[in-house]
Amino acid sequence: LTEEQEMIRDMVRDFAENEVKPVAMEYDAKKDPKDCVPWDLIKKASDLGLRTAAIPEKFGGAGADYVTLALILEELGAADQGFATIMRGCYTESPRLVGELTPEVREEWLPRFMEDDTFLLGLARSEPDAGTDSHFLYDEPGASIQTYAVKDGDEYVINGTKHYISCGGIAKLYFVYARTDRKGPISTNLSCFLVPDTAPGFKIGRFHNKLGRRLLANAELVFEDARIPARYL
Repeated sequence: LTEEQEMIRDMVRDFAENEVKPVAMEYDAKKDPKDCVPWDLIKKASDLGLRTAAIPEKFGGAGADYVTLALILEELGAADQGFATIMRGCYTESPRLVGELTPEVREEWLPRFMEDDTFLLGLARSEPDAGTDSHFLYDEPGASIQTYAVKDGDEYVINGTKHYISCGGIAKLYFVYARTDRKGPISTNLSCFLVPDTAPGFKIGRFHNKLGRRLLANAELVFEDARIPARYL
């Protein structure tokens, strides 16, 4: 490890031992999964630069490499894996705000993510009848993801349900996978859309009550004629 990596590891270890570990079981024991979300810890971690660590330096982040991100998650996971997975979601999805969006859309969302200590991201792929088969591209139209997006003028209209979504119900922006053609194979019509938590027709269903990783919210996402700008494709 480099001297900088060791310094970051030790800083995160101190945070995990003194801030996360002492309260993790208290959060874990709450009956309502909505009450298990450790907002105070999320804000403290963000203040330390952990939430935005995967964002390049020129955009205001730490520009941490994969080894450094792994060290951060390892130390947080030693205290509570659910909390570590909240941060992991930021690391897997936040670089997409830089690398996959048009400059216009990036300017719309990246500053919000960088400036708001409670801004979390969600990846919405799994559904009641579709899980990892979305990765293997089984091309029967009735298989895999059944959430659909239809273009209507300068908007897309989304219908479907996702579930077991990490940071579901607490994220402010979701990367949602949906088909754009009911009859075509998933290998050629699976698309990804940005969906804000405030999008009309988008609501949170049930929070999944689970054993383990309870600090990580998992919830159902329901799209009933949810509308988003076409530029969010």
